[in-house]
Amino acid sequence: MSSEIHARQQLAIGKKEQTKLENSTVCIVGVGGTGCAVAGLLGRAGVDLILIDRDIVEKSNLGRQILYTEKDIGTLKAIAAKKNILAANSDAKITTITDELKAENAERFLNTDLIIDCTDNIAARFLINEVSLKKKIPWIYTGAIKNEGMVAIFSGAGKPCFRCMVPRVPKAGSLEICSTAGVLGPLPSVVGSIAARSAIKTLLGHSENGKLLKIDDTFEMLNIKGREWCDTCKKEFPILTGRENLEKAMQFCGAIVLKSDVPFSEARKRMKKNSKIISSSGTAIVAEHKNSKVILLKSGKIIFRNVRTKKEANIIYSKLIGN
Repeated sequence: MSSEIHARQQLAIGKKEQTKLENSTVCIVGVGGTGCAVAGLLGRAGVDLILIDRDIVEKSNLGRQILYTEKDIGTLKAIAAKKNILAANSDAKITTITDELKAENAERFLNTDLIIDCTDNIAARFLINEVSLKKKIPWIYTGAIKNEGMVAIFSGAGKPCFRCMVPRVPKAGSLEICSTAGVLGPLPSVVGSIAARSAIKTLLGHSENGKLLKIDDTFEMLNIKGREWCDTCKKEFPILTGRENLEKAMQFCGAIVLKSDVPFSEARKRMKKNSKIISSSGTAIVAEHKNSKVILLKSGKIIFRNVRTKKEANIIYSKLIGN
């Protein structure tokens, strides 16, 4: 049943359509600048959410990631986002995933009515694209860098798909990201608001395919051309089948990443013993070491924030976890 929080929206779209939204689930991959705007708006609109993010809130995020406050610094983003959406709409149904999105879990994590990409990771978009085509799930691509934004809609039917637009997975570090190129503070919210509106239209059955909106000083709508040679449109999925490895293309915005051979349960115990734990979930734990933040993932990856060199990261690793 629609609550008072949805009353104005229901006047615009009708009770039947509002009920349809409340019976829909959207997976948002990445709860950074764009993801905050999308999640906040859809959470208020009555849509059930799955939020995927394995990163933490940092002070440098607060100028553009509108769901967070200084009290959230050091907290896993998915957990902080859920808390703050519930503060606005206590009826919202939100599931958080603080694990990495990868080929082994993507079909399970992304099995929803709609997927919205709000990552700053090009490799993740190729993976989302394959799941979309395999399961015929529509998805929305978003991007915001410097003073330029993009929103593209793919129906899951192919011709075009994301690989028609970007044929090859670029190498990690070859593309600009916000930690190196910067981003105008209001831009992610503009992009996220447009993506949220597109999401509502898609959930209500007004889906489009292959439309790309470019945003800078003007708004320009382009048509993405389907490619006859696109193997992904032909239902060949090299990433999901393991023929194409995205590991080298994965980016961790502004972080140093190491791999731990210590089992997650044991590494977790050692981190609790040797450091101050500031946030945790079943698949991630965040520790504070002096001025640095250390995120241990169940996959074995360790993300170091506010650490300048890999040598410094290795020293911290030895102190917190060891071999």
